[in-house]
Amino acid sequence: MKKIDFCFTIVCSENYILETIGLIKNINRIYPRRKIFIVSLDYQTVKIIKKYNLKCQTISVKEIWGVDFYRNLASRMSTPEIAYASKSAAASYILKNFSKSLLILDADLLILKKIDDIIDFTKKYAVTVVSANRNLQDWKRTNKIGLFSAGIIGFSSDSLFGVEWWKEQCFANTNVNIFLGCYNEQKYLDYLLSNYETKIIRDYGINVSSTFLKRAKPYFNSNKRSWFSEDGKLIRIFHQSRVTDHPIYKKKLEYLDEDQKKKFLSISPNQSKKNISFFNLDSFLNFIFNSFGYLLNILICLKRVLTQRRINIFEALYQIFIKKSKLQTKLKREEK
Repeated sequence: MKKIDFCFTIVCSENYILETIGLIKNINRIYPRRKIFIVSLDYQTVKIIKKYNLKCQTISVKEIWGVDFYRNLASRMSTPEIAYASKSAAASYILKNFSKSLLILDADLLILKKIDDIIDFTKKYAVTVVSANRNLQDWKRTNKIGLFSAGIIGFSSDSLFGVEWWKEQCFANTNVNIFLGCYNEQKYLDYLLSNYETKIIRDYGINVSSTFLKRAKPYFNSNKRSWFSEDGKLIRIFHQSRVTDHPIYKKKLEYLDEDQKKKFLSISPNQSKKNISFFNLDSFLNFIFNSFGYLLNILICLKRVLTQRRINIFEALYQIFIKKSKLQTKLKREEK
């Protein structure tokens, strides 16, 4: 079968079916001739997509992984973890069988304006990634989960070996865990830069998300009939995770029928916050983990104070536990 030059790809489960339906119709309106592949994590997703006769092609997650690999994933991963890991398998499968390039999109995206330049980059470069746009003060989080957003990723056939490597890492390591880091499929994208011709998109109007929503401060310009950031950046893609609540995303309702709209509106963007019980096990374990980390750090500092011979013990203790914080504060003032 002759491969097409480009396609869109979305990994979807039943829990995100309304977001997916909206995005499929969203893409169909802007790019009616572009192929869309839906990688379904469950039979219900396929059933609903067929029911509404959506213009796309569905592929089972078992098909892209193979039965043995999928059974292994299902035995140790949650549904979100399988979804994150399966982006890599989807890229590999589609590049091998259907398309010379593809753009993987999260289901909770809304395309507001054409992204012809992103499509061209995806076809031209081996890898196309979008900066996560975290600020410098948030580097610790970046160090855990990577420099780029997994909400929008592009690959061409030139990257196939790297995609296979990414697939191996996602299979072995994807784990939403407060101790190991979160959404680890993103982290491995960092390593592709040193091996492949990569296009890095730093235009945050391509992926406005909760990460920097407060900094962007989106507003609607009625004269230009477009959304812009406070500093005048045109917003072309909005990423509404379920911890985000912004009126931009209401535009996705245009792509849903009346029943779907009601269900869509019933999904609270802050539902994850409402599920907090009186005793939150993750928070408790995180507290224990952090406390142990601080204690270990103190013991290491004490060992170094007692074994060094350059400064007397009392001054060394003063320098580590009191003077250090004062100097850090001074550095922050100098930065400003």
